[in-house]
Amino acid sequence: MIISPSAKNICHTCGVRYGTSVIPGICEICADDRQYTGFTGQIWTSYNELATKSSIRFSRLQSTIYDLRIIPSFAIAQKAHLVLSSSGNILWDCIPFIDDPTIAFIRSLGGISAIAISHPHYYSLMQDWATAFDCPIYLHEKDREWIKDPGGYIKLWSGSSKTLWDNISIIHVGGHFPGSTILHLPDHGRAGCLLTGDSVKAAISAVSILQPHQIQVKLQALPQFMTQEEYLTTRRAPRALSSLIFRTDRLAAVLPPLW
Repeated sequence: MIISPSAKNICHTCGVRYGTSVIPGICEICADDRQYTGFTGQIWTSYNELATKSSIRFSRLQSTIYDLRIIPSFAIAQKAHLVLSSSGNILWDCIPFIDDPTIAFIRSLGGISAIAISHPHYYSLMQDWATAFDCPIYLHEKDREWIKDPGGYIKLWSGSSKTLWDNISIIHVGGHFPGSTILHLPDHGRAGCLLTGDSVKAAISAVSILQPHQIQVKLQALPQFMTQEEYLTTRRAPRALSSLIFRTDRLAAVLPPLW
């Protein structure tokens, strides 16, 4: 399942796996201003080293959405979401570990028909996840330079949105990275749902746009940060780096029907 599991090609700080023949001295994603190199300097680890101490915990957020995260926490503590849908399940974002119990559990739920990733900090072990479920990885073409593990499963797309199935679509919003995206689930939950990665999150009286670090902007100013012209209607937005679910009714009231 894992190609070269003993190779030290996974960045210990961000969790991105390098599938290239030459591993750089410093992870190129961590060297970018939107990430960081750990205080102890660049450390590379292998899948085998992670496997000795790691597992994946599933938490059910609602009937059709699961939260996946590595236990104990690794890299930037990113998490993924498994979206269950009648025409095919979707993995939103990706985490830098996968194992047989995880594969078996997801297959019991219908497997994965597609992987969609918000931005390069979540590319992690995307090729290994795609191999396990034989499914495409949808990445926005504006972030192609950050792909460190190229392969045939990657499907680059362009434009403002990509429709998948069951009214689910990937929306290009930009901001954190030029190709940053969110996943729109209009039929999940009581009033729809947005999976936003860490590109956009709700605050008390503003919205935080990570560009490249967290910047709060007033709700009235939000549209200027969006490249997507079509407004979305939703009420719930699970973040990538937290177990909290942010209620976004306030945004819907101020900017109907953007969020």
